[in-house]
Amino acid sequence: MSKKVYKFNLAVPFSFYKAGQYQTDNHWKHKDIININDFEILIVISGQVFIQIANEKFVLSNHDCLIIPPKIRHFGYKSSPINTEFLWVHFYSNGLFNVLNEMDSGKNQLINQHFTLFKFSRIILLFRQVLDSANDPDSPLIATNFFVSSLALEISKQSMHYSTIYNNRMKDSSRFETIKNWTRIHSHEKLTVKKISDAFGITTPTLNRMFHKYLNCTTVHFINIIKIEESTELLLTTDITIKGIAYELGFYNEKYFFKIFKQIMGITPSEFRNANPKTYLNNQTVDPEISDPTRI
Repeated sequence: MSKKVYKFNLAVPFSFYKAGQYQTDNHWKHKDIININDFEILIVISGQVFIQIANEKFVLSNHDCLIIPPKIRHFGYKSSPINTEFLWVHFYSNGLFNVLNEMDSGKNQLINQHFTLFKFSRIILLFRQVLDSANDPDSPLIATNFFVSSLALEISKQSMHYSTIYNNRMKDSSRFETIKNWTRIHSHEKLTVKKISDAFGITTPTLNRMFHKYLNCTTVHFINIIKIEESTELLLTTDITIKGIAYELGFYNEKYFFKIFKQIMGITPSEFRNANPKTYLNNQTVDPEISDPTRI
């Protein structure tokens, strides 16, 4: 995690510039560039991206988020693996912003320059709303500005939560974080409470008590939540059928997947997938030439 923290003033919404979702081809590197007045947020879906900002190098992996500030040279210092996928958005901060060396105690919009998102499905959904609005000719620009600002607020919320966990873990909670991370990593398998407890050499009642203590939910409910989170990402970023997604995530049948999805999300998988249809997946040009509105 980067030690730099950006503090934004969102009393006035951000101004949208451009955005997209990109899948790399062979030997792709981020181009060598200096953003004039715009910030860029880059979020990795899968694979790795290698970026140097001034003299600092960053390695971005699955669900990592990076802020690239204006007026500083940045470039790819190493090629990404083929088919690496990431989201990117450029915006203008209309209020003042500060660069801090650590999180402060304020409640404003604080974002670590580099950290790992822990509720990725929320980010995917908000980002799709940005793309949907930006590519809808009937949507006013102010709507896209608000969607970008909402995305930034969610990133800020997750960033501050990440810092709290990163800096203040106790021994017991650290072990629980390991259990949660292991469960997320194995979310594509047919997980059971016993399988998780066996992996960590604890009893199932002990595991259930830990989930109740730290998350106020059952282990089974947490398993279902992470599987549905994974499914929302697949629904919004792939063309895999709903039946295929259910199978890939280890649900024993499609009907059970539908039932759990609607319990947690309030709508069906089909309704969720169709909610934001206007995407911008740019395979040939990662950063299309769009006029900088501040220079027109």
